[in-house]
Amino acid sequence: MEYLLGKPGESCDFVCQSNNLMCASSGHNLTEQALSIIQSMGLTCSISPDSQVYKDGDNPALTLGTKQLYNMCSGFYNIPKVIDCGAGGNSSKKRLCPCIKTTGMNSINYMLLE
Repeated sequence: MEYLLGKPGESCDFVCQSNNLMCASSGHNLTEQALSIIQSMGLTCSISPDSQVYKDGDNPALTLGTKQLYNMCSGFYNIPKVIDCGAGGNSSKKRLCPCIKTTGMNSINYMLLE
């Protein structure tokens, strides 16, 4: 499993396919480890009561934009076991995407796409 942080507005399907991988809509560790995965990429983000709970298909994500919300972690708690890999389009969010090789993969890697 590789965890990739996409560019603003990209779906996990796009992020993973752009790296010759496939989005893992289930079987990921996001439910328990999304915040630690972001931190392992060397990123920091703020969490507020309004943004911490998974609400939208394009969560979990790093939200960019206004000064108040810059590097806000969105939807990092209560992530469902099955996520929507096709959700995207919000130009203020960089999705955290679980990707796998189509032939399977045992190791876990974290990558920041710029």
